Amino acid sequence: GRLLRHPPAQLRLVLASRAIPAVAIEAAERRGMALHIGRADLALTGEMLRAFLQGAGVRLDAQGHVSLSALLEGWPTGARLAAQQGEALSRDRDWNGLTGRIEAHLATLVSELSETKLRFLGRVAVAPKLDTDLARLLSGDADAAGLLRDLAAEGLFVEPVADGGGGYQLHPAFRAALLRGVDRDSRAQLHRVAARHYAAQGMKGEAVDQALAGGDPALAAGLLAHIAMPMLARGEIGRVADWMGRLAPEDIAETAGLRVADAWLSVLTARPYADVAILAADGEEAEAAAITLFHRAYAGDRIDEVAETCDRLLAAPDDLSDFAVAMLRAMRAHGASRRGLFGLVHDSVRPLMLRGAGQPLDLPLAMAVCARAAASRALGQLGEAERLLRDAQRAAAGTNLAAALLDAALARCCYERDDPLAAAALANAALPLLENSAFQDAVTHAFLV
Repeated sequence: GRLLRHPPAQLRLVLASRAIPAVAIEAAERRGMALHIGRADLALTGEMLRAFLQGAGVRLDAQGHVSLSALLEGWPTGARLAAQQGEALSRDRDWNGLTGRIEAHLATLVSELSETKLRFLGRVAVAPKLDTDLARLLSGDADAAGLLRDLAAEGLFVEPVADGGGGYQLHPAFRAALLRGVDRDSRAQLHRVAARHYAAQGMKGEAVDQALAGGDPALAAGLLAHIAMPMLARGEIGRVADWMGRLAPEDIAETAGLRVADAWLSVLTARPYADVAILAADGEEAEAAAITLFHRAYAGDRIDEVAETCDRLLAAPDDLSDFAVAMLRAMRAHGASRRGLFGLVHDSVRPLMLRGAGQPLDLPLAMAVCARAAASRALGQLGEAERLLRDAQRAAAGTNLAAALLDAALARCCYERDDPLAAAALANAALPLLENSAFQDAVTHAFLV
């Protein structure tokens, strides 16, 4: 402590530990003299994990890789254990059983916990994120805050959340190991407690996950009704589709706001029974008409015929959601680009560009940018097309359908200027998100590359 209060000019002190150091370093932090390198900094990225497993001879399909990445969250030891398990399974070519050694490793750690810590962790492990109030509710322990601090200090897969809000998170693999020791009924009850707490905190996505895990579809549907359409607008199709798929049709039909969201989801994901979902949304006549038009344009490959119908619906926009209005403008731009009406393309995308300035990229804007880039390509302005797409790509928020549309269009641009490696990387990133979508033109671009 004295050394840190009065450090020599050339001092370089490295503290390496799995646990939080007991040395007081707050003064050094305030003076900007401390550099923290934590688990997130040391974690393997998804591509690092893929390369590591391939180097060890372990082959995983795309879904297996996503599942393993979510379980490990970059944990290097877990990756090594998975690779060793893969070597042991190589004769049987069973590439889905890579977690055996991870589970055995964590089971040993769990067995060494004291009874107090095991009971506490087994109850709070239902929640991916914990504040002290939720930990107290789940565990029934008045000293939940002290237990969390002690466990974080021990470095036992419990760590403070990086946002500095005073919360904690448990590593997904450790959570899974702890929950194996909790009976199903107790776990469902704990999930429902966590769902109500998350909902009260405004964390509706986390609340939906917990409500579904706790067997409370009515609560999940009510929460989802508030967030499904904003998520679809952002292009976060996969998570909404997963939630909707876990609800019964009657839960969707009986929840105001979910019928329209389900209809939009059906046409965006090109479900074979999308017509049924559109009919279920028929109470919202104008919205259902917009959804039907989108379905006809993309699933029916009649995008070049939609311009006049888009104009008719946009003439009375009061009965349409903001999302429907934006999608109609984007559809009109796409149809105009197909027909060579490049002036109409610019007129259609201008309101979307103005609305989206300085905002994260959403799905209608991504569609509009792709239409405008297609018009530039058709006019021989390949550099301008790529510039438009790259400018929009910088505003993309994460990996979603909106970003995938841009990646597919950029892949074609890169290929046409003889950069096949960049083109292949973009197409490879886009295809998993596009293959089960209505945007078959984008799928075609990516497959051609």
